[in-house]
Amino acid sequence: MPNSRLWRADNARIHFFVLLALSLLLQNLPWVQVPLTWLATYFHEISHGLAALLTGGNIHYIQLDTDGSGLCVTSGGINFIVTFSGYIGASLLGYVLYTLALSSSKLQTSGSNTLIKLVNLGLILLLLVSLIFWTSDLLTLLIQLVLIALFASCYLKVDNRLLALCFQFIALNVLIDAIQSPLYLIDNRQIGDGATLARMSFIPEFIWVMVWFSFALFCLYKIYQQVQKT
Repeated sequence: MPNSRLWRADNARIHFFVLLALSLLLQNLPWVQVPLTWLATYFHEISHGLAALLTGGNIHYIQLDTDGSGLCVTSGGINFIVTFSGYIGASLLGYVLYTLALSSSKLQTSGSNTLIKLVNLGLILLLLVSLIFWTSDLLTLLIQLVLIALFASCYLKVDNRLLALCFQFIALNVLIDAIQSPLYLIDNRQIGDGATLARMSFIPEFIWVMVWFSFALFCLYKIYQQVQKT
């Protein structure tokens, strides 16, 4: 199977559309989607946390729930940037993950196939750091252990060419979540990142939602452009 024409890097456009269709299909299969939803939520929350660290603040803890909700409690830093960064960071991480996986597929034609393993290892290490330093409840611990176990299994068992496709699929799921999730804030409840930014800036929550939504779509479009050039 690894020698099948399906694995060739010049099939990147086929891979993109097939994986995108599969990602959209899985939105209607919530039990299958659960680990991917947890990862998308983790990317959102760690983006808040990294923004806090980069602007001089601290992460107190990250909390994940089985329903896909999450929380990152920080202090210090620049509150506006920290609040803004959750959805933006998730989109960027999805974009970077797909770009690296696509680059790995190209490199494998020249015999260099370690990039995707390094990406996999990097995600495991990030989850381990979060688990050790920023986890304060058992449920979050268990969710992160499940994600670590899944990535570790992929690292040890999955062929590199298939692994690159898996990470492209994961990245598209993260981006679809980043496109959809901000829209849930339009509920007149005045809670969440959009409402917080509205109170800080006096710019309506709807505008912030559209910024996050548009940026995620832009990241998906930039991936499509990359694929078209392959």
